[in-house]
Amino acid sequence: DVCGDQVAIMAHGALRAIGTSIRLKARFGSGYRVGIMTDYADDVRHSISSRFPKAELEDESAGSLLWQFPRNEMGELAQMVEWLEGDSKSTKVRSWGLGQTTLEEVFLDITRKANPEGYHGYERKK
Repeated sequence: DVCGDQVAIMAHGALRAIGTSIRLKARFGSGYRVGIMTDYADDVRHSISSRFPKAELEDESAGSLLWQFPRNEMGELAQMVEWLEGDSKSTKVRSWGLGQTTLEEVFLDITRKANPEGYHGYERKK
């Protein structure tokens, strides 16, 4: 994220976006992710699904749950953080972390939207 003052994203020879990494992530990012480590994945998944319906389970593996919150659901994200900061015995959460969409994910999303049919190798028209 600290690779430059301004970042430009091009696709098919056209400038698609330009700005600071924080501005690009805020404008084009998909929101925030909450990663949770637990020994009770089923219980935690059920608790979060019922308490925070806007949260979307993105990945689950070996007691690690990754939840996605849309940008426009900051209120529900704040409520989840309050819940996670509560008594760890009642939430059954060992540890958790919060992160924003990465610049790489923004780049991939913009380039995918520039070519909705997908990439099949070198795409130059003759």
